[in-house]
Amino acid sequence: MLTVLADARMLTVSEGSVEVSHEALLREWPRLRGWLEDDVQGRQLHHHLMEAAREWTESGHDPADLYRGARLASAMDWTAQHAVELNEQERAFLDKSREATHAEIERSRRTNQRLKGSLAGVAVFLIIALVGASFALQQRAHARAVATVAESARLAAQAVAETDLGRSVQLALAGLSLNDSIDTRSALLQVLQRNPSAIGLIPTGGSLDDVAVAPDGRTVVAEQGGSLDFFDTGSRAMVGSPVPVLDQGYPYEMAFDPSGRTVAIAGRIGLRTNIGLVDAMDHRVAPLISFGEATGTMDLMDLAFSPSGNQLAVAIANRRV
Repeated sequence: MLTVLADARMLTVSEGSVEVSHEALLREWPRLRGWLEDDVQGRQLHHHLMEAAREWTESGHDPADLYRGARLASAMDWTAQHAVELNEQERAFLDKSREATHAEIERSRRTNQRLKGSLAGVAVFLIIALVGASFALQQRAHARAVATVAESARLAAQAVAETDLGRSVQLALAGLSLNDSIDTRSALLQVLQRNPSAIGLIPTGGSLDDVAVAPDGRTVVAEQGGSLDFFDTGSRAMVGSPVPVLDQGYPYEMAFDPSGRTVAIAGRIGLRTNIGLVDAMDHRVAPLISFGEATGTMDLMDLAFSPSGNQLAVAIANRRV
């Protein structure tokens, strides 16, 4: 039938394809026209496949000309229903395209496996490094702690062996500040017991709530029963009269400034904490600041002056200063 239509010049037959060359054939043959209209996309795909296979052959089977991805998937779907319409060149082209795609997938899989193996190795290395670093830090901290204990023991031994009272007390206190232990406390106690003159009693007439010593060591202020008593450490006698401070609240913290001329005191009245300053010379009391009522109770933990004495730090229980 193709030969008859070709002889009548209704069809043009070439290698691997047949084309309608006269519109009368489509007009007079509705079924043929329907077939062709239904397979427009397929014919376009086949035409593209035919051209691609030809170019691949002419290029010497260059892999860059092969189908890949969505183009290959579409061609394979169409071929499943139209395999008989393919020539040898087109079949070879599709086979090589499929093989190349499978090879690329396999290469990607192997590359991913190598990457996973490398990443696993890196992860193990990082874990080992972190464990090693943590162990090194622990060892360093332990070494420092051991060194601190050893240094405090050395200072304690020197304090006990030192014959000069002032020097032995300094060494004992230095060891105690490094490591507050039974050994360092025992060393300080031995130094003091060996020098009874260094130990003196100041009669206060009652129990003490707090004590502060001036930086030069010449003055001691003691708080008892809502008043401050100043004592001279040399004579161990009270200096002046007791200083009432209950109007600042019941005192529970106090500290000398670096000059020894001012004592900061903290007291509580209800929910309010009051900070006041007491002149160590004339014992006058001056209110400084009050806080706490608006935000609820804020327990004060400690007082400390700056080295210059121009600033006063107030430590509060909620980690505020």
